Amino acid sequence: MKEQAETDQSRDPEMEIDGLIISETLTKIGVDFYDLFYQRWVPPPTASGYEVRIEELPAPGFGTLIVVNVNETTVFQRVLQPRYDQLEASAELAVSLTQRHVNDQQRLIQQLYEEDQQGTGIY
Repeated sequence: MKEQAETDQSRDPEMEIDGLIISETLTKIGVDFYDLFYQRWVPPPTASGYEVRIEELPAPGFGTLIVVNVNETTVFQRVLQPRYDQLEASAELAVSLTQRHVNDQQRLIQQLYEEDQQGTGIY
């Protein structure tokens, strides 16, 4: 019985770590983009249950492909050159798009649990 309570407690969604920003970058361009993204990131105050993953993939030519995912949904994707001004502008855009996506998801979840959306079970 005690083991059951401990496993139930370990699965409690309130105990999960929220708002992680995970870097899967490989080169200096990717690391610089991640640093710029992280410096500008301000988590939405009411949002929870999300994870931001910044991936770097090889791109043909002189550059790298940066992909920003929120809970397995791609919100930003761009081939970046090793120019700092381009990295800054791209990081700002990625932060803006990511914050908008997280806020939209949180708003959708709240709407689904509003009283007028909950049915009685009677058809």
